[in-house]
Amino acid sequence: MISDISQDEMRDRLGNVDQIRDLLFGKQQRDYETRLNKLESSLSALQQEMRDRLNQLNDTLSTELRSTMYSLELRSTMYSLEKKIQYISSSTNEELTDMRQDIEGKDKNVSESIDSLNKLIGSQINSVKAEVNKAQEKLEKDIQSLKNEIVDKLEKRLSGLTESKVAGRNTV
Repeated sequence: MISDISQDEMRDRLGNVDQIRDLLFGKQQRDYETRLNKLESSLSALQQEMRDRLNQLNDTLSTELRSTMYSLELRSTMYSLEKKIQYISSSTNEELTDMRQDIEGKDKNVSESIDSLNKLIGSQINSVKAEVNKAQEKLEKDIQSLKNEIVDKLEKRLSGLTESKVAGRNTV
């Protein structure tokens, strides 16, 4: 019965190796691709969220700094007027110096905090990227291994069918 089947019929019955591979592993490959896309999407969302948070923090700090500077300007004007009315130049200068040092200290702390956050976010992003890359490489290796296994099995079956066909012809 098998020997009665032509090679073209045999190929039609066996179908395309790619189709068989897609039937056997297509769902897993699509699942891996979906997972990878979700990870990439999550990474993009995390990056955007971190950028938004940093921008918001920057805006808040800028507004606070402007408000503080405006407040300092008003105080300075007030002190200048009081200075003209009363003679308290020494105490006014000391307070202004203290405030400037305080602002410089706060500005330095804010800058260090922003730098620290940038480094932390950068390291977390790099860590997530590394994990995604490792997962992608593993998935690609797994898919390649499965492809090789399918090809080996198909080659063995084809070889077995060819040997059966040759043996069948020899007996006829």
